Amino acid sequence: MRAFARLKPGVSIEQARRIGAALCANAGYPYSPPIRKDFHLSIRSLRERETGDVRLTAWILLASVLAVLLIACATLPA
Repeated sequence: MRAFARLKPGVSIEQARRIGAALCANAGYPYSPPIRKDFHLSIRSLRERETGDVRLTAWILLASVLAVLLIACATLPA
């Protein structure tokens, strides 16, 4: 299950991580310990989630496109 939420104004991601870790540590306390093993909490920005894995690839692609554009412009007759 994935959930998305907005932070309150003035609350940083690091503060949300600390609060979430405290809540996660107590998850399933009155029931059974195996619930805590299957429960994982990850708090990160939406931008990081969407571009985290492809960020380096996008920069390399941009650099290669710019290099091809520069070569094309340099070889045009004056």
